[in-house]
Amino acid sequence: MTYTLCTNVFFYIQDVLKNQVVSSHIAGMLASQDLRIVIGALQMASILMKRLPQVFGVHFHREGVLHQVRQLADPEVPLGVSPPKCPSGKLFYS
Repeated sequence: MTYTLCTNVFFYIQDVLKNQVVSSHIAGMLASQDLRIVIGALQMASILMKRLPQVFGVHFHREGVLHQVRQLADPEVPLGVSPPKCPSGKLFYS
């Protein structure tokens, strides 16, 4: 009974959440200057990867969630600071 219920919940979650939209939203949250938002995004990403890794692993890679997590884990990148901009106004990534 418990297994069936858990399986049904996972399918329900998968149907309700629009995978790409959620992934894109989490990527945007991870780029926030507000560390409270970043922490919430990390928690959501962690839960979704634990529950539906086969689905969200692909979407997180496509939408840049994994890149943002790597940036947060990089000790060279200061937290809560915007990336430097080049003189033309476009974002500059080294």
